[in-house]
Amino acid sequence: MSLFGMERFSAPGAPPPQGGPGRYFAAAWQNLGGLLGANLLCCAGFLPLALGVSLGVVYQNFWLTLLGGALGGALAGPCWTAMFSLSLQAFCGGTRGWLRRWRRAALAAPGPSALAGSLLGMLGGAVLLVGRLAGEGLVLQTAAPALVWAALAADGLLLALETALLSAIFAVERPVPGGKAEGPAPRPTLRGRTVALLLAAPGRVLAAGAALLAWCLGAVALFPVSVPFALAVGFWPAALLAAQLLLKPIGEVFGLPQEFGPLPPERPAPRPAQGGPDARQRAEIFWRRRGPVVIIAAAAVLLLAWGGSQLLAPRPDLEIAVVHAQPLPDGVLAALQNSLAARVGDLNGDGRAAVRVNDYTVVFSGASQDADRQTAGSTLLVSDLAAQQSAVYVVEDPEGFLARYADQVIPAEARLWADWPALAALDAGSYARLEAMEADLPGQQLLAGLTVLPGRQADPALLQALLGPGGQQP
Repeated sequence: MSLFGMERFSAPGAPPPQGGPGRYFAAAWQNLGGLLGANLLCCAGFLPLALGVSLGVVYQNFWLTLLGGALGGALAGPCWTAMFSLSLQAFCGGTRGWLRRWRRAALAAPGPSALAGSLLGMLGGAVLLVGRLAGEGLVLQTAAPALVWAALAADGLLLALETALLSAIFAVERPVPGGKAEGPAPRPTLRGRTVALLLAAPGRVLAAGAALLAWCLGAVALFPVSVPFALAVGFWPAALLAAQLLLKPIGEVFGLPQEFGPLPPERPAPRPAQGGPDARQRAEIFWRRRGPVVIIAAAAVLLLAWGGSQLLAPRPDLEIAVVHAQPLPDGVLAALQNSLAARVGDLNGDGRAAVRVNDYTVVFSGASQDADRQTAGSTLLVSDLAAQQSAVYVVEDPEGFLARYADQVIPAEARLWADWPALAALDAGSYARLEAMEADLPGQQLLAGLTVLPGRQADPALLQALLGPGGQQP
């Protein structure tokens, strides 16, 4: 809070901000625990949707994309509704008892929110798949490609608008004490409530949809870096902003009170049977009292175990990086690692010879055919260069590579793979191509035209063991 100058909003006795960024940061700070907990549940609820749609888009399978969007969206819909409900409650009395509030909101309108999530998941998956195919030039060949992308952007904005409207409606699905939704008159239909909310403040609704769309596009653009951050800030920042924008029109249509409904009561503790509690009651009492501690302890143990396994895992004797537009075939990659291990031997004295080939799919000039691979490859390559993880970098586009990373390698030592006798003599396996499946092609054919650039900080002994005489740094 001090970093952003917002500490005055959380100081005791400070007047609450009435709007703008101050109110947003104050609501986030005062309800951060509930928002983070709901964010984790939302991540779990969206995982099937993300996996299903991603598989369909990667394999360019329309029916798999629709199936993943339909089944995953049915679970994601109630989870997003509950996330949006907690975001509204952050501005209306707080999120104390957030887990019970989250459960109540998720079950307030499970059928409609699941159906809406399923439909939005299918439509969103279809837009992503068409965008992927259009980006690769496989469909939508047109003289005006800008119109195609404009249409896809408009579709995405419409989906975001519908998401904002439906999540707001489902979040207050049950009658609110003192709200306009109560009374002897029957509640309007879903379409009527959607139109009423849209007409109450069209500018705010449009801004909320644009905020949700921008957040999603940002997460996609930063993939895979955005994946670990999604556990903490994947959903609640966008949901809180959309809730703040829609708070006024929701209040006008539904009549939100200051306290967003009564806190649901806890289930009464089990009464012990005569002669003392039985095993089931003892277990329930234990989990009521110690459940959170057990879960946190188990998570800590798993985290320590994973960290220990990473620290104690055997390290390769040598690592090299291959940077090119298409990933290496599995047969070539495995054969190259085995032959390199046999050549360099056990350099670190751990009793085993192992070499790792880091295969990075990066295009420096022009557009990549696979945006996900390009983003992942670029991120991993930057990390590799920063840590000087690889001893040499075998690149397909030396001009593009050196224009960005010349200070991390030795440009004067650049030579083609085929010009190094030690490398050209390695067993690089074989691979097959669709247009020539009747005959396997040698793996050395893939590597011969690539340029070998020694790393600036590489150990001379490693380079000599890999490249042979003349491979050490000057």
